[in-house]
Amino acid sequence: MNKKLTVIIPARKGSQRVKGKNRRPFCGSSLLVKKIEMIQSLDNVNRIIFDSDCDEMIAIAKSHGLETKKREPYFASSACTNSDYHEYLAKSVDCEHLMVAQVTAPLISKTTYIDCINKYFDTPHDSLMSVEPVKAHLWLNGKPLNYAVGAAPNSQDLPPIVKLTFGVVIAERKIMEQRRNMVGYNPLFYELNEIEALDIDTEFDFEICEYFYNKIYQ
Repeated sequence: MNKKLTVIIPARKGSQRVKGKNRRPFCGSSLLVKKIEMIQSLDNVNRIIFDSDCDEMIAIAKSHGLETKKREPYFASSACTNSDYHEYLAKSVDCEHLMVAQVTAPLISKTTYIDCINKYFDTPHDSLMSVEPVKAHLWLNGKPLNYAVGAAPNSQDLPPIVKLTFGVVIAERKIMEQRRNMVGYNPLFYELNEIEALDIDTEFDFEICEYFYNKIYQ
């Protein structure tokens, strides 16, 4: 396999629930630096771009030799929809294959990244998205979503629903732009284990990820 990936590492300055999470101390470094070092360790990556609205994080990325892009305020705001954001990322770079590496997913291993890249290039899919199985009895608007009230199965027998984790995203850039989404027309859903699927969105998540990172990698 000699195809190459362009990788975007996005990180915005604002955080709704964990202030400054991308650059605050994490396991002797920071989430940002850990992710930069991970992506730099991968083969088949020919370009790494750090995208942010934060001058401090941009300076950190530059100090690690990354190309940087200053994000326009709207695309770093809560007013920006996911579709707007995904289209923005796709339009922000000229390449054939694009990987988006989230800083807030620190427990994805190098082995998993390599396996995702290989599977993306070795299969006829136009995108790859990391997912986590959801085995739970789900309700919406007073009604069950994935089972019947009078015939509730054991949790392990519920339908094979998965949630998108966005920890690993690889796609044909043009298709991401057309779809305004990181999931293409023919996606491969790559199942992560419960540790690698962890994403930092709350203070509790931050502490849990720090615990497991120290336990697994330090």
